Amino acid sequence: MVVRVTFGTRSSRLGGGHKQVGDPNRGTDLDDDEVFEGLVIELTPRQRRFVEVAAWTLADDVYDAIEDFRRHPDLHRRPEEAAHGISILSEFPPLTWKQSASWWRQQARCFDDLAIEAQSGDPEPVCTGEEMALHLVLGRARAMATDESDRRMDLVGGIAAHDNDDDWDAPLDFLFQDHDVLTLFDSDIEPHPGAVNLVPAEWFTPFADSEPRTPDRGFRR
Repeated sequence: MVVRVTFGTRSSRLGGGHKQVGDPNRGTDLDDDEVFEGLVIELTPRQRRFVEVAAWTLADDVYDAIEDFRRHPDLHRRPEEAAHGISILSEFPPLTWKQSASWWRQQARCFDDLAIEAQSGDPEPVCTGEEMALHLVLGRARAMATDESDRRMDLVGGIAAHDNDDDWDAPLDFLFQDHDVLTLFDSDIEPHPGAVNLVPAEWFTPFADSEPRTPDRGFRR
């Protein structure tokens, strides 16, 4: 079986550490020009563009939802039954639905931070809120990438195609340390014993092995 990989500029964060691809014991089987030191995996340029646009769009969806439930507090109680304009909140785990407007503004900013990073490289989530945001972003980006409308080519028509453009499964591995946040969708699933920052009050607390965002960066909206 041939496994196709992408040569990039940073290391995977899967498992909470840097993951090097390739078996160091295979060195004698490689040609002189095949050097695997520092081999990494990353999004393709087209994927990064879809991720960027998806992140900006979802950020605006959350900002709009905040305005909606400020005007209609009853919608805030049950996002899964809310009007279309606030439905983005139902994409989050139920324990987040009744959080304050200030909490949701921080969540919206998570999308903005990921969008900014995607402009120059792979987004690296530094807190639970950003990990949840990135899961939603990748889902939206995948949908955009398979859209046959003119909008798709308007976004990436000027960007060179890559063999890995259609691989949206691999990023679920190399962009995340873990998927613990997804356990919050099912009350019957116990989080991993080492899971951290899963209660809403800790969603925006940086992970111990991550560099915090600039605290005075403000909000786009």
